[in-house]
Amino acid sequence: MQSSRLERTINRMKEDMGGRGDRETEGMGRFLLKDREGGHIKNLEDPFGVSLISVSAAGEVDYIIMQHEECRRLKTQMEQILEKKMYALHRHNYYELLYVSYGEMVQRVEGRLFTGKKGSFCLLDRNTMHLEESLNLAAEGEEKQGAEIIYLCISRGLMKKLLEPMRDKSGVLGQFYSGFVKTENENLKGCITFEKRACTEKQDAMIADILWEMYAHEPGYEMVVQGYLLRLLSGLCEETVFGCALETVRIRKDSRLAESVMCYLRDNRRRITRKELTERFHYNEDYLSRVVRKYTGVSLKNYMEDLLLEEAEHLLLTETMSVNEIMKRLGYDNETFFYQLFNKRHHMKPVEYRKKVGK
Repeated sequence: MQSSRLERTINRMKEDMGGRGDRETEGMGRFLLKDREGGHIKNLEDPFGVSLISVSAAGEVDYIIMQHEECRRLKTQMEQILEKKMYALHRHNYYELLYVSYGEMVQRVEGRLFTGKKGSFCLLDRNTMHLEESLNLAAEGEEKQGAEIIYLCISRGLMKKLLEPMRDKSGVLGQFYSGFVKTENENLKGCITFEKRACTEKQDAMIADILWEMYAHEPGYEMVVQGYLLRLLSGLCEETVFGCALETVRIRKDSRLAESVMCYLRDNRRRITRKELTERFHYNEDYLSRVVRKYTGVSLKNYMEDLLLEEAEHLLLTETMSVNEIMKRLGYDNETFFYQLFNKRHHMKPVEYRKKVGK
């Protein structure tokens, strides 16, 4: 079957970047989707940026990140992607227009689940707590297996410029502009889902053009990209092509509490006692665990264990520390318990993991 224009553009970029010596993540074994610093733009200083993630049916992960003065690629292998959740609850200073090229994406936005299927878009407000919960690969027998998600990152200044012409219209983008762009709401955030109704490659072609303009960096590309973004947003309002729904999510104090707890755990990278958490946040551990589960889908205990095992993997592959030294650094006193956790995740001992994955 003939490949689409978007597919050809992405393949052309990857081939060109590979020939120029792309940056690869070597010796990691898996690229952690939950590590948003690897594959996402944290804070946008330019008017726009793009990040793209492709996952093959074999679990090969390919990231491309493009901003005004940066274009980089990270490649690696991910094991057990179907079971992998992306636990990094986060927010950022830009609007995010997410496009599911193929496969399926499940997002948790301020505690609510949203599912994006092939051909769908999702426009997310700034500073909204969310996480990419899972990637579901296209099933065997479908036109294209694996999953591919494209994130178009748009600053507030540019979004105001793009949506201002729609301010007097009754559609969802006009409502989004009035309620969440022109004047930001500290207590409510907006999220628009665009479900594809009709078969068309129009949006695919525009995204392909945006990607290539961002990659090629020809003179005047900034104005060209802004034009494509305006055309893309306008096309999403075509009712015969997309079913649109504007959802409002209320900002709750417990979402910020969950963010603070997880930031504290990530910053410390060691086992934190119940007493320490209670004294730090002035809530008992049961309540903190319920809050974390609400916004991540996992308990506080499981979140901490998963985080520490990732740190153990990182230290095994990047440091010469012994396993016992790594255990002590992470706060594990019981060697048997640590080995059981590690074996449950990797089906091998830490030393075997270092030899097999780090080679």
